[in-house]
Amino acid sequence: MRRRTDAARFANASGCRAAPAEVDAALWLRVDSYSLLQALVYLAGRLAGEYEVKLVQLRLARAEGRARLDLVWSGPAMSTETVIGWKNGRRARRSGTGPLTMRDVVAEASCAKGGTWTC
Repeated sequence: MRRRTDAARFANASGCRAAPAEVDAALWLRVDSYSLLQALVYLAGRLAGEYEVKLVQLRLARAEGRARLDLVWSGPAMSTETVIGWKNGRRARRSGTGPLTMRDVVAEASCAKGGTWTC
């Protein structure tokens, strides 16, 4: 039941549906789940609004000894400038202390969990 609620919230917030793709059940991500979810909703919303993407998929797989989370969609290719702009785009921060970018989410995950994150 909770999965349906979470999926509906994601769809309402982003404008598109989310579904799992390939998921390695043996892998776990140690992250600030709130910030990660906000980042995924932000990206899915941009994809829905600017590229009319209706479905995004999340893929979790092992890559070079680490877990790798991919956001996957079908549609037109994005320019490098668009990707950089979205990574640096400011969104509201949960604590209200200032704007948060995709780079901020990745940096916080790397520092807090002692891992290596890229975006």
